[in-house]
Amino acid sequence: MPTTLNWFLPLQTDGAQVGTWPPEGAEPSLTHLTAVVQTAEAAGFSGLLVPVSLGNHLETWTAATAALATTRTAKTIIAVRPNLVHPVMAAKLTHSLSQLFPGRIALNIVTGAWPSEDAATGVQDTHDERYARLREWLAIFDGLWSRAGTREPFDFTGETYRVVGASLYPYAGARPEIYFSGASPEALTTATAHADVQLLWMDTEDIVEGQIEHIRRTFERAGREVRFSLRSHVLVRPTEEEAMRAADHLIARLDPAIAETRLAADPSGSTSKSRQDELTALGGWLSPHVWTGPGRGRFGAACAVVGDGQQVADTLRRYQALGVEDFILSGFPKLDEAELFGRLVTRRLLDADLQHLRA
Repeated sequence: MPTTLNWFLPLQTDGAQVGTWPPEGAEPSLTHLTAVVQTAEAAGFSGLLVPVSLGNHLETWTAATAALATTRTAKTIIAVRPNLVHPVMAAKLTHSLSQLFPGRIALNIVTGAWPSEDAATGVQDTHDERYARLREWLAIFDGLWSRAGTREPFDFTGETYRVVGASLYPYAGARPEIYFSGASPEALTTATAHADVQLLWMDTEDIVEGQIEHIRRTFERAGREVRFSLRSHVLVRPTEEEAMRAADHLIARLDPAIAETRLAADPSGSTSKSRQDELTALGGWLSPHVWTGPGRGRFGAACAVVGDGQQVADTLRRYQALGVEDFILSGFPKLDEAELFGRLVTRRLLDADLQHLRA
């Protein structure tokens, strides 16, 4: 299967080390974002994940538009937390971007809560309310897109939302792909009705294989197919020795207070993020080239693939053999690591794809 590679757009300080305070590195100016997206595109990445957090320096949709305007072909995978944007407005935003940048929009639906940010907006759903909102949000989003270009009004009445007479016009192509990152039973039930790509987090090969088998069976029972994406950091250097030194450097100035906060109870209620916290607490290496070090100094993805170009490529190919078709990768800092990946890894993955197709 061909490899689809995606990178990560930094919306806050883009540093070479994790867990420093105050953060050090390039700020997410338009100049820096432009350099990151253009370097990623040149390195063979077909898209960029645009994260969502009120704590980021830049707002997600604004940054995504800037990224689209400064690249020729790369798509943006725009992260969305349903309680931060109304589904009619999300449909309108994606519809507008699809007209301006056809075929270059996707969404990543984030299902976990974040209590401090939820408090900031005043939308503090319980667990059951959060999933009720999620189901209705996606039903409205899909309902509007299914009628796009027809001028047919869309109405919806639910527990969380009431919509009367909404519409999208003109026709703007197919509904953007939806990446879905929830792993709980409630999330998967919703995913089977709406998701196109299930986003997993780097873990041991046996865990990822088990997740893929379980999720695929769940989708098959619902009469749908799904693709799989894997989220991970990468740290690649010309030699393994250089890569290991770079890994040591990445956490060399870890602030103890940040490390302690990082290992505190996960506030998100997310099954996936809780597993990343568990891997961080275990520490060390999950395999010869999968390391949990980044999780000691940051929230979110905890693991990195570390090694020389061939070792990183071989590791990614092993996960691809399990059923992963799509990778969302990042490094520290984003600009430098994208260039290194393009120079040391991309061609090796493309050559392996070519050999597979010939076979």
